Amino acid sequence: TNNVAGGVTGVASVSAFQSYNPASPPPAPLIATTTTRNGVTVPFIVRVETGYIDRDQYQIAALWQPGKPWQPWAPQPQYIHRLVITHGASCDTTYGSGATPSVLDPKILGAGFVVMSNALDNAGHNCNLITQAESLVMTKRRVIDEYGPVLWTIGMGCSGGSLVQQQVANAYPGIYQGITPQCSFTDAWSSSMEYVDYSILLKYFENPAKWGLGTVWAPTAIQQVLDHPNIGNPVTFTNVIPNSADPSRSCPDVEPQHVYKPGVRPHGVKCTLQQYMVNVFGLRKDGFANRPFGNDGIQYGLNGLLNGEVSPADFVDINAKVGGLTQDDTYQKARSKPDLIGLQRAYRTGAVDSANNLNRVAIIDLRGPDPGFFHDVYRTYAMRARLLRDFGTAANQVLWRGLAPIIGDAFYADQAVLAMDSWLAAVHADHSSLTLPEKIIEDKPLWLTDRCTDGAGTNLPAEACDEVVQAY
Repeated sequence: TNNVAGGVTGVASVSAFQSYNPASPPPAPLIATTTTRNGVTVPFIVRVETGYIDRDQYQIAALWQPGKPWQPWAPQPQYIHRLVITHGASCDTTYGSGATPSVLDPKILGAGFVVMSNALDNAGHNCNLITQAESLVMTKRRVIDEYGPVLWTIGMGCSGGSLVQQQVANAYPGIYQGITPQCSFTDAWSSSMEYVDYSILLKYFENPAKWGLGTVWAPTAIQQVLDHPNIGNPVTFTNVIPNSADPSRSCPDVEPQHVYKPGVRPHGVKCTLQQYMVNVFGLRKDGFANRPFGNDGIQYGLNGLLNGEVSPADFVDINAKVGGLTQDDTYQKARSKPDLIGLQRAYRTGAVDSANNLNRVAIIDLRGPDPGFFHDVYRTYAMRARLLRDFGTAANQVLWRGLAPIIGDAFYADQAVLAMDSWLAAVHADHSSLTLPEKIIEDKPLWLTDRCTDGAGTNLPAEACDEVVQAY
């Protein structure tokens, strides 16, 4: 289906778009104009194409001049041959079709970009790396076939939208040329280690009956065990994000009588992320997908013991009693051990993002302080550490920090896409013998550097962000 929206004068947000009927258009003075990155000024009218690719919904939005021809080999002049992909949030497993993330970003569309999304690239709807990449390739091909060649592709999105960008860019090089992860997670699987540890630790901390005689956990000691200054972080994380380790939880789009239940429906749908990715992790003899996570060998609170914040008695008590999780996600006295095949495949397929291909993509990471909403600042620096480990440099990653919680700055998302476009234009124009990773570093504009703002667009000294946007 195709819909056309007209931007009224002064358009600044998605809500400012009005419906546009080509058969009965509004008077020209009521339609805003926009000037694209290639200097073409046209009426601010956007065509939105909606359809289904790879079993799920996609959308493509582009500036459009109704009544004028457009062929892939002869596009309308406002087309700048650049593509932006928008993404959703969270991380979940669903078994039906969903709605796409919005493609109606006025600043990006007004600059002449084509904007696309596919519901399978909304991690809250589909957190499977493989189908994320597959649907991106198929939808991107649709853009090229219908609109014309794409010079480069830029990703944008926060939280779950960041993990899609980073894990797909690494596992499938070439889908993106630039990414702008905001409130970033490196990927779904290495990030899930914190979630799994939290769920195990909460079973201990929330049940004082399990504690030894005289054991009293002070907040400072709990901070040491969690490696986090906010002891409410585990509660927030495990309540807001669905528990994808529980096979008998409610599955979106699966009727309750078809969901796995121990001893009742052993062959029901198991609603775990590893089962959702069973073609990656492989199947055990008992019908469960290989599980790549475990807590065997972890010494919870070791740093706290060494710095005196956790007593020896408390250290021994928690590590003797914290236990692990069964395949049914219930408590067991023994620690959890990973299925080694699943663990191996988590790394080999890129489900754990080792950053081993991320030197081939330009990155602007957008980050604000985390007040205990589980978007930990350290994840940005974890990615930087992986780049340094793999390549000896992280010069292809620019950090934009700001004081707005989690997102950094209210204006960062659009600004980063436009800055990334300038960066990639310089790389595209470089016809030297340098390798792509070398061009990305060498051709980065001099003005495109690490940044700190007050969260509302005003630049501040880096020290202001050092104090607030801290990596615990």
